[in-house]
Amino acid sequence: ATVFYNTVVGSRSGVSLTPNLSLTCTGAFKQGTVNVLLGNNSEALTTGCLNTIVGPDAGAALVSGYSNVLIGTDAGQLGTTYNSVVAIGQRAAANNNSSNIIAIGYDADQSDTTGLNNVVIGFQARNLAVTGNQDVVIGTEAMGVATYSGGDNVFIGYEAGFNNIGPDHNTCVGSQCMYSSGTSSTYGFGDNTCVGFQCLYSLKWPNNYNSALGYGAGYTTTTGSQN
Repeated sequence: ATVFYNTVVGSRSGVSLTPNLSLTCTGAFKQGTVNVLLGNNSEALTTGCLNTIVGPDAGAALVSGYSNVLIGTDAGQLGTTYNSVVAIGQRAAANNNSSNIIAIGYDADQSDTTGLNNVVIGFQARNLAVTGNQDVVIGTEAMGVATYSGGDNVFIGYEAGFNNIGPDHNTCVGSQCMYSSGTSSTYGFGDNTCVGFQCLYSLKWPNNYNSALGYGAGYTTTTGSQN
């Protein structure tokens, strides 16, 4: 008997799987093999391999892809082709259609469709950003309402970078650091570094190359570069 090493449990799960031992999925693994699909999900999956998908509508639109771990209702739901994605939590990476993503938490990295190599951990962290690469965002609602990212940012802490839209090359560690009041333009500043609670809290576009260290450092600063 031919063994495809798929484990499928749940209504409509894996109904489209098309194992083919003549075609390579990745490495030594063949198309449509070695998948674990648990729950009402993965209805579209045909040629993917090495995927673990658990939860209602998790990976629902995924057609091909390998080495993905999707756990939670609607996790990785709408993307059709992606690899090496870990999405854990309701709607985590729900719109993702790119690879090398870690999204853990309710709505974590929910809206991004094209970003690569991002690590997002926390309730509604980086929730609204639709693009941006190489971001590390950790904390409840960190980058919570930022609608896009310029990429290469590190935001760590509760609501860190919460209202920043289009930042790039920033490093911010601390609750509400680089939060931005949002009362004027908040677009696209970059290359800033701050560590501390609410440091550079009010900084606005287009101010770059600033450094701040300590509790509330640069809190009221709205303009200025190279400080």
